[in-house]
Amino acid sequence: MLIRIDEIPKAGLQLHLHRKPEWLSQFVEPDDVIAPRLIKTLNVDLEIVREKKFFKVTGVEKGILELLCHRCGEPFEFRLDESFEFVLVGTEFSPKEEEVELTAEEMDYEFFDGEKIDVEKILVEQIFLAMPQKILCSEDCKGLCPQCGANLNRETCNCSQTRINPMFQALANWKPSPSK
Repeated sequence: MLIRIDEIPKAGLQLHLHRKPEWLSQFVEPDDVIAPRLIKTLNVDLEIVREKKFFKVTGVEKGILELLCHRCGEPFEFRLDESFEFVLVGTEFSPKEEEVELTAEEMDYEFFDGEKIDVEKILVEQIFLAMPQKILCSEDCKGLCPQCGANLNRETCNCSQTRINPMFQALANWKPSPSK
């Protein structure tokens, strides 16, 4: 959904959007097994307000994603209920230098072509920004056994708990020669 900036009223534009579960799949690679999956309708309240030479965007996204745990590899439901706020600035105001150190205030800026606002891009970016950096099904997830691959949340394995760093595996059987 593209919104032309000249169609945004002076009082601002308020949108109430609903995206079906299959909607998110168009933004991820089809063979990406770790990509999030939307499993319930995404509901979004979005407001875009013109303020001089930029646009203030505020919103709330609510939905349920299916994510894969980084420790055990099992899918689990992640409740998305995220508020966001940022400023859209036309590319004509973007920094011209190759390397620029951004201030804390500038971290909330997003650049667009200056004519159309891509709402779908905003929604997808906010989903990915709301996901935790380390995705865990629970804080106490035990993960997988590094030797047999058993999911330690569901079963216990009989593997030796003594772990040898693979870089030192060759030294495991080394015995010093007797002194003379």
